[in-house]
Amino acid sequence: MDTVPGSPSGVSLACLSCHDGTIAVDAVLNAPGGGANTSGPWYGVSAAPRHWRMKGGGVHGGGECGLCHAGGWGHNALMSYLTTDLRDDHPISMSYPTPAQDPAFNVPPDAEKGWGAGSSAEIKLYSGKVECPSCHNVHDPGVVPFLRKPNANSALCLTCHIK
Repeated sequence: MDTVPGSPSGVSLACLSCHDGTIAVDAVLNAPGGGANTSGPWYGVSAAPRHWRMKGGGVHGGGECGLCHAGGWGHNALMSYLTTDLRDDHPISMSYPTPAQDPAFNVPPDAEKGWGAGSSAEIKLYSGKVECPSCHNVHDPGVVPFLRKPNANSALCLTCHIK
C-alpha cells in the first residue's frame, strides 16, 4: 500500500481526547466560542489546561453523562469500550488509496466522503482520509463498539478492503 498513517488530524483528534489516556472523560476540547449558550450541561472551565466540563448533577438524575452513558434517557455506553491502547487498531489520518496506489481497495462512490454521503450507517471518508469516525459512530451505540455497521463476516472491513 502506498499510503501511510499520518499524525492524528481532524475529527480523530476529538476521539483521541478520551482515547489517548491523557484527557478526562468529561473534558471537551472544542469548547463553545464567544456568544455560546452556556446554560446547558456545561459549566465554566477547569484549571489548566482550560476545558469545558460537564455538570455533575444534571437535570436527568445521573449527571449529564447519563444522557448517553446510563440506562433510561441515553444508551448504555459502558466504559469497557474505552481504551487507551490503540496499537492493534486500524491506522487513522491516512489518505484512502486510489486503484493505482493499491488495487486491493474498493473504489468509494465519493473520493472525499466515501460511502457515507447520505447515511450515518455507511463508511465515511473525511477529506479523502480514513479517520476514527470513518468506521465508528459514537452517536449510535447500536452496533458494538459504536461501529457504523455490523462486522459479521467482515462486512465493515470489506466495504473498503478487497480480500
